[in-house]
Amino acid sequence: MKGNTVGIKRLMKEHKDILDNPNENFVAEPDPDNIFHWHYCIYKLKNCPYEGGYYHGMLKFPNEYPMKPPAVLMLTPSGRFECNERICLSISDWHPESWNPVWKVESIIIGLLSFMMSDDHSVASLHLSEAERKKFAKESLQWNMKKNPSGRFEQIFEKHLVRLGIREGKIEEPPKKAVAAPVEQPPGLKRTASKKEEEEEKKGAPVKVEEAPKPAKEGAKKEEPVAQIAAAPDQKKRGAKEEEKKQNQDNKA
Repeated sequence: MKGNTVGIKRLMKEHKDILDNPNENFVAEPDPDNIFHWHYCIYKLKNCPYEGGYYHGMLKFPNEYPMKPPAVLMLTPSGRFECNERICLSISDWHPESWNPVWKVESIIIGLLSFMMSDDHSVASLHLSEAERKKFAKESLQWNMKKNPSGRFEQIFEKHLVRLGIREGKIEEPPKKAVAAPVEQPPGLKRTASKKEEEEEKKGAPVKVEEAPKPAKEGAKKEEPVAQIAAAPDQKKRGAKEEEKKQNQDNKA
């Protein structure tokens, strides 16, 4: 799908930001075939009917993003939303009049999660019993692996399977910005004091510090600049020649 340059750059930057600053309750990845279609997986929810569940959903951004909002869908059965249906939210395409272009992928998923934990009603929302929601949560991972309509759950979230707890391994944290190490001075520059001063310092004697030259007192004779001093002999020669010329003129007269 051909999209506007602004939207593509914005989504690419958001993907980098999410990878650099992972959220503990969701992961998100753009579809490898279409950057305007994003997949998210909500997980690690606690003290609620969704505890232990893995909820795969999609954000379908319009070509005009970020000026227009995305469609928000959930694919995994949860007991809270109808599967693969556009959910009516103030941050979704149901309400473009309330959309704010500064909202990002992270803002949208957090908003969806907040609505999911509430009892509010909207288009595509459900209110099944707590027991049914817990049952869906328990079966969600297996459902995602075998019955997910995308058929690509593991492929889409390949780089997040360890973080999701689906695959064993060490979680790869984003690289931290390197801090420049202090530059070590060459051995010859470390020793600034003389040998005698070092010996005196070891004995406890104060090391003498050279004072800056004090400014000359007002009224004191100032030394002439070198340029003026160098020019003085030439001035004397010119004066002698002028005097000799004057005497010759007087004699002629």
